[in-house]
Amino acid sequence: MNRRVLALLIFRATVFSLLALLQLLGPFVGIPPFPFEVFLISSLLILATNWLLYFLMTRKLVRGVSFHASIWVQILTDIFVLGLLQYSVHAEVRMLPLFYVIVILFSTIYLSRVSVYLVAIISFISFYSVLLFKPAGSLVTPLSSPSNQLLDISVFTVAGGYFIVFFTVALVANYLKKVFDANRGVLRRHKQEIDRLETIRKRIVENLPSGLLTVNRENTVTYANPAATVILESSEDLKGKNCLDVFPYLKELSPQLLSSRFEFDQSVNGHVKAFGMTITDTQWDDSQVGKLILFQDLTHIKQLEEQQLFSKKMAAIGKVAAGVAHEIRNPLAAVSGSVQVIGSLIPKHPTTDELLKIVQKETDRLNQIVNQFLIYAKPHRTDQYKEIDLYETVSEFLRIARADPDVQKHPIVFHGEPMKRKSSVNPEQLTQVLWNLIRNSCQASSEGEQIQIELSEEGASAKISVKDRGVGMTKEEVENVFTPFQRYRKGPGLGLGMSIVYEIIQLHSGRIEVDTKKDEGTMVSIYLPFSPAGSRS
Repeated sequence: MNRRVLALLIFRATVFSLLALLQLLGPFVGIPPFPFEVFLISSLLILATNWLLYFLMTRKLVRGVSFHASIWVQILTDIFVLGLLQYSVHAEVRMLPLFYVIVILFSTIYLSRVSVYLVAIISFISFYSVLLFKPAGSLVTPLSSPSNQLLDISVFTVAGGYFIVFFTVALVANYLKKVFDANRGVLRRHKQEIDRLETIRKRIVENLPSGLLTVNRENTVTYANPAATVILESSEDLKGKNCLDVFPYLKELSPQLLSSRFEFDQSVNGHVKAFGMTITDTQWDDSQVGKLILFQDLTHIKQLEEQQLFSKKMAAIGKVAAGVAHEIRNPLAAVSGSVQVIGSLIPKHPTTDELLKIVQKETDRLNQIVNQFLIYAKPHRTDQYKEIDLYETVSEFLRIARADPDVQKHPIVFHGEPMKRKSSVNPEQLTQVLWNLIRNSCQASSEGEQIQIELSEEGASAKISVKDRGVGMTKEEVENVFTPFQRYRKGPGLGLGMSIVYEIIQLHSGRIEVDTKKDEGTMVSIYLPFSPAGSRS
């Protein structure tokens, strides 16, 4: 139902209540009451039109009942009722013309300017007609001739006065409505602009990738944007919490440091995150003062910086290793050959033979280290890269790996399906990476423990994960896991496996992540980007 029609219905009911109050209290204040029969008929007319229009508009039984038609029905009914009351009362009731004025004023709210003047004319006709035909005495007195009253100067004066009043009210009301509509249009445009700016502000704040908190003087959080909740991994609403409980590090800072940007580490749900923060004093209004806290999660950026620094360090080590390896290789060959010659020249003796075997064994071990170094430091060749489906490469590798005696001691479970996109990789180097990862898992796990390999898509990269439930690593071991010659368990390895893995993944523009916990196992995940032209046809 139209709200404006409902408002008019309520207003008419209110006016009717005032008339009823006038009927009841009139005798006590010197106002003659209306005849009961006439007042009853008038009341029924007002209530009937109210309920009829309400019924039609709510039930939508008459689809042609428009808003303006319903307004006209109610206004004409009101004018008729006022004329009937004016005609029936025995004496003059000076308040009745006021109700005509109310009808004209109310029509201004809902009708056009011309319609308002028309309402004023109809009101005047009703009022003047009653003056002409109203009985002189009582309700049952026959109608007097209007010809004498028409020429009566008092009737003409009263009618002329009310004509001026009705049209003045219509004129002033129309002017005020025009001013009101103009101001309302300006206010509406201003409100729309304010709403638009408020919507933009909300979208900016809510879509801001950085966390945003507002706090009051008591350091209580009054607002937190969605990014703040995500960065802090909070399952609860941050609003209402103490800012120093959200960021305990702020308790340790001096006021001087709080005025500039600073960075710090903080534990969030059991893991450490790096934060960058800026705090600004803000005054929301004349009385409310607080702070605006803007912070970012720098963990990934710090990891990238560490990876870049580590890559530079590994590149420097690789260059040094290559030079040293080439310089050592020739002397080692000479030593190995000399030992063999000496062994053939000197007489056989158990002690001498044992010493020569030790020298030969260590020489071979050094030669193996040199060869591993050369593999580690060997420049990659882009012409050896191929567009391949990693699912096929991993599946083929597992068929070979399951035949290895050490790998056969552990059940290998593979989860994956053919990739929708291909990757540009060196198949031999990728196989070398997988051998290193699966052998590390076998060495870290007890015999019979399961090893899982998973292949999946992660955005623009393919993810290969090797997971075991072995001994795991400590935080210090993880920090140095890619450093050459780092060995954490007994075995034939030289501590270069993960360094080679890291170097190969870097050459493929990928990245590697290690998720481990001491005595609970390790998961190593490598990410290899899909080729731009690697979509499967």
